[in-house]
Amino acid sequence: MALDSESSSKPRFHLSLQDGVILGLLLLGFIGTLFFYLFDVPLPPIVTAVLLAAAIAALVYRFLGGIASTTSFAFGLFKISGTLAALIGCAYFINQTLEQQTRYSLDRLFEPEAHRWFAVEKNTGRPLEIRVRGIGTLPLPAAEELADIRLTAEPQQEGWIIRAKKEAALPLGILTEQELERIGASLNLAPQLQHFLVTDRLPPGTVNYSLEPLPFKLQVHEFSRDYSHYSLIDGDGEICHSGSIYRKQTEITRIADKTYLIAVVEVNHQLVDNYPYVKFAIGEIVVRNSP
Repeated sequence: MALDSESSSKPRFHLSLQDGVILGLLLLGFIGTLFFYLFDVPLPPIVTAVLLAAAIAALVYRFLGGIASTTSFAFGLFKISGTLAALIGCAYFINQTLEQQTRYSLDRLFEPEAHRWFAVEKNTGRPLEIRVRGIGTLPLPAAEELADIRLTAEPQQEGWIIRAKKEAALPLGILTEQELERIGASLNLAPQLQHFLVTDRLPPGTVNYSLEPLPFKLQVHEFSRDYSHYSLIDGDGEICHSGSIYRKQTEITRIADKTYLIAVVEVNHQLVDNYPYVKFAIGEIVVRNSP
């Protein structure tokens, strides 16, 4: 009986509802945030800030002397006080710090740095806002940044190909003739011949005939069935184009992203009073705005 009375007189641990709520906030705030960090759970900065702020406010309220009623936090026209002010104030400042770290992390995450590029939709070319879960957002580029981009346009059979100047091999999109007509742009564009020249009378077997200022040399092959066979040689001595022109007709060919017109303006394939020869006219086709 004495043993029973002694054991019954020992104080029992009792957890009040208030203590349970405070303990839950501490566990959710500190342990929960640590759990999300260790297991790489994607959370926006504001959620992490609220969890930590709730834990800090509970810790101060219960174990560090409480929060004075004079504590206040102002945001614009709104002003709050007491424990709620401590909670919102902590969340506000923690969120600001996390957002600054997030912006720094985005630049470290991507190569090249995130502030140097933006994403576009594959089918439309429309700029996109990119959200990286748990880190932050890559915003849409400003209108003035897009307006400063310099592009080039060149005619193709299906329309006008738009390219970046420094990446001429990569097309960014295409403008069709219908779209150009809709905006009235095609009325102001006119093809012209640049660096146009006419050769001498060249016999078959002619090699390394200079076409300056064009970056080629001309080689004339044999004549057959009223066709004049020829090749263009680039600066490395390689054949970059070979063709055959029937009588006094014309070819248009594309070499190294440029368009050239090649025409026979005079021809004689017969051995009558003179040697057989062919005379070419060659020029680069460029498109400029007409007045």
